[in-house]
Amino acid sequence: MKYIYFFILVAFISCDKSSTINNSPIIEQGVFELFTSSFTNNSVIPDKYSCKVSNQVFMPFSWKNAPKGTLSFVLLMEDSDAIPVAGYVWDHFILYNISASENAIKEGTNQTIPLPANALIGKNSFGQNNYGGPCPPVGQTHTYTFSLLALDKVDLGVISGLSKAEILSLANGHILGTAKYKGKFTQ
Repeated sequence: MKYIYFFILVAFISCDKSSTINNSPIIEQGVFELFTSSFTNNSVIPDKYSCKVSNQVFMPFSWKNAPKGTLSFVLLMEDSDAIPVAGYVWDHFILYNISASENAIKEGTNQTIPLPANALIGKNSFGQNNYGGPCPPVGQTHTYTFSLLALDKVDLGVISGLSKAEILSLANGHILGTAKYKGKFTQ
């Protein structure tokens, strides 16, 4: 009978929501999330962010609940549906050295992207250091993945124009977490 009471006591304690360590409450961190007010996750990306307009606009993004120990972020916009057409994942936008004190990227054009302090733009698959909006072949729908990498490294270099491969090589072993958001676009 003692064992039954002991088992019930242990079960009761483990169900207690006010757990502590060293008399300090345990604070659970929420899920690392990336989001935009421009379109819902897995839905259609509006034309104003695409190659259908001459002055392409990069959409605003925000994030929350970065992993503990985050010192900087990298934001990638990729089109893996381009593999059959281009032979590789097409990189539309690369932004790195985003400070851990930031939690958003504002909307802007290639001429006026309001970059966070010290953030740098990488070289996309168009061969340019700027934003290249969704632009699948006519009649095709592509899915675009936006990935925000949280790093335990302050910066990945002091020059702009690094490729995604260079950035991921420098980030190797320093990625604490990744938040993703997706959008679709048809031309």
